[in-house]
Amino acid sequence: MLQATCFLLYWEIRMRQTVYEYMLQYHMVEPGDILWVAISGGADSVSLLCICKELESRLKCKVKAIHVEHGIRGAESLQDADFVKRLCEKLNVPLIIEHVDVPGYSKEEGLGVEEAARILRYRVFETLSSSAGSTKIALAHHSDDQAETVLFQMSRGTGLKGLCGMQPVRIDEAHSILYLRPLLSVSRKEIETYLERIGQDYCIDSTNVDTHYSRNDLRKNILPALERINPMASEHIAQTAARLAEVESYMELETDRAFSDIVVEQFEFENLCAEISLSIRGLQHLHQAIKGRVIRKAIAELTGSLKDIEAVHINHICQLTEAEIGKVQELPYWMKAYRDTDVIVLMKVPTEELYHQLSAAVENPEFDPIPISKEMLEDLKNTGERLDIQLKDTKGTMTRNLSLTVHSKPKGVTFHPKNFYTKQLDYDKIKSGFTIRSRREGDWICLDANGNRKNIGRLFIDAKVPEHKRGEIPLLAGEEHILAVLGHQTYEGRVSADMYLSENTEFVLEIKESKEET
Repeated sequence: MLQATCFLLYWEIRMRQTVYEYMLQYHMVEPGDILWVAISGGADSVSLLCICKELESRLKCKVKAIHVEHGIRGAESLQDADFVKRLCEKLNVPLIIEHVDVPGYSKEEGLGVEEAARILRYRVFETLSSSAGSTKIALAHHSDDQAETVLFQMSRGTGLKGLCGMQPVRIDEAHSILYLRPLLSVSRKEIETYLERIGQDYCIDSTNVDTHYSRNDLRKNILPALERINPMASEHIAQTAARLAEVESYMELETDRAFSDIVVEQFEFENLCAEISLSIRGLQHLHQAIKGRVIRKAIAELTGSLKDIEAVHINHICQLTEAEIGKVQELPYWMKAYRDTDVIVLMKVPTEELYHQLSAAVENPEFDPIPISKEMLEDLKNTGERLDIQLKDTKGTMTRNLSLTVHSKPKGVTFHPKNFYTKQLDYDKIKSGFTIRSRREGDWICLDANGNRKNIGRLFIDAKVPEHKRGEIPLLAGEEHILAVLGHQTYEGRVSADMYLSENTEFVLEIKESKEET
């Protein structure tokens, strides 16, 4: 008799100590915290409540409970709520009971019962947090649940993060909630043995034996089959998930580091659209494992969510690095990705109407190029006439009217006017004409007399020109580099330093916008 009593005491102490050490390891509770235990009445959550209550003084926290009655099983469900009420009274644990209509919500939203129950349950938690402030909620998932989660994720298709399963601590920053899982350190068998040893009964949910629910099929059929191969299968799967979580944590650090290097611009334009530009060269040099993660992070930065973003979307964005300029990839959430000169641009807009308005600009961002030969320039110089030019894109959605003249430089003038719509260049330094066009990959301009260069893409970024507007800015492109960038809206443009007027300048090429764009 004494031996049996000692064994019961040992089992109870070991179970409490395992959970206690796990909670300390992951810094789940601080002195003075209120720890809400989500309790359904089943074995897992009953054991969690009992253990947390037993550890209350050691953790120096206050344990409370919350029960969500889902309305799925009629009278049986109400009986569970009553059981939870009586248990909390026995343990002297304050309790909140909330009732939700899962069947009605499931039908209304076209969701499965499992998914509908999860959504409404977490809404209850979020409401609790909104009234109570920053909240810690303990959930009763154990190591067998972890194994089920990993297998379920694998069967659906997942990445490394999905293979990590559930985390001991999950932060919901939007609702100021920390979700804690103290029982990930123990198995279902250990939980049931613990309850048996302390003489605590619990409810049995009839839906838990219904294999029409995918989780139950894993629990009743798949895991037992694996455990016939190896009795420790569930434990080993959970351990593997924990090791993969360590790898995932390291990969997150590498992703953050790469993201900061690859992002050349984050831009929000008057609440109409938001853009993130990723360096093509930077992406091409990333390992494939990090490249996809960087793109996913960029999408999350824009949308706040990765819901409905699948591997195929990430792969299509990766393929844009090898695509022609202007290639577009449609994405969920009124978002699209497109290839620009030296960046991949991810663009998000708040409405469908604005999405379609901006799509035209993204898909046709360039003017048809107009070549200006040296002979044409000589004619302007000799005749003093003006050459009028109309720039249009292929669909005629944007037009700019320019004029070119060549005239002698007034004596003593050695500057070029700082004017949005007028640029003056030293005519004698133009060797073989130029082309008026939109930007292209590799374009650069000379910054100073020392020959320092700047990429045109970087020039636009530093000037905060919106990505979808950069194709509308005309460039005077010489054989080797850009001779001048014309002004546009809030950007004044600039002349290449090697084209500046000087004391030796005899003739001036003047290009101006004869009227604002139509």
